[in-house]
Amino acid sequence: MHLHLGSQGSNELLFLLQFEAHVTLLEISDHRHFQTDPPGTLLVRLHEAKVAAYHAHLAAEEAAATGRLELEAAKKRHVLMKAVKAGIKPRKP
Repeated sequence: MHLHLGSQGSNELLFLLQFEAHVTLLEISDHRHFQTDPPGTLLVRLHEAKVAAYHAHLAAEEAAATGRLELEAAKKRHVLMKAVKAGIKPRKP
């Protein structure tokens, strides 16, 4: 997607990717991406690189969240095991 900066006929364009929850800005440029053969060849490479970087970022965030959840579950198990060994019955939720 691109937006014309200034007015509809301006040569300054903002290229961006629109996702469900956010927008990624690619670059501010001119119409040169439409002059390639086939049109948009350079822009496709830029989009692919940005999308790949975004997916890597999402995967890293998901891995970190999974790690946090696993750590929290391990801590809860440890506290429960200590309580059981001490003869303390855990409270029911």
